[in-house]
Amino acid sequence: MSDQDTIWGDKNKDSYEDSYEASYGKSPEETPSQSGGSSSQKGLVIFILLLSIGIGLAAVLGSGLALRKTEPYTMAFEAAQRNPEVIQALGQPLAMGWPVTGELTLSGISGTVDLSGPIKGPNGRGTLFVAGRKENGVWTFYTLSVRDKRTGSLITIRQ
Repeated sequence: MSDQDTIWGDKNKDSYEDSYEASYGKSPEETPSQSGGSSSQKGLVIFILLLSIGIGLAAVLGSGLALRKTEPYTMAFEAAQRNPEVIQALGQPLAMGWPVTGELTLSGISGTVDLSGPIKGPNGRGTLFVAGRKENGVWTFYTLSVRDKRTGSLITIRQ
C-alpha cells in the first residue's frame, strides 16, 4: 500500500464518517449541502435581490423624473427652446429626456441648483446644463448651456 492509499484510502473515509456521525448524529450523506440550501431559501434570496434592485431603480428613475419638473430646470429648458443657436443645432420642437441628474437645494426663498439632462430635437441631441442660486425668490443662473452631442460644441444661453 502506498502513502496515498494510507492518507486518502477507504480506511480514512470510514474513520471520517464515524467521527462525523458521532459529532452530528447522522452521516455526511444525510446532511443537506450548505451551498445548496432549500428551494424556499433560494426563492427568498432571489426575491430579496429583485426587490432591492427594483427599489434602487425606482429611486433613480423617480428622482430623475422629479428633477425634470423643477422650476430651475423648466426655466432652463424654456430658455433653450427660445435660443436661436440651440434651435439651429438641434431643431424644433425640443423635448426633455431623462434622467435629469444633479442637486437642487431649497430653503424658503433661497436655494442652489446644479442639474444636467438630455434634450433632443429633430436634428440632434444634446445635454442641458443649469447651475445657479435663488435669492429672495428669484433664480439667477451662472451656467445655462447646451452641449451639442453631434459636434461637441457648447452653446451658452444668455438670459
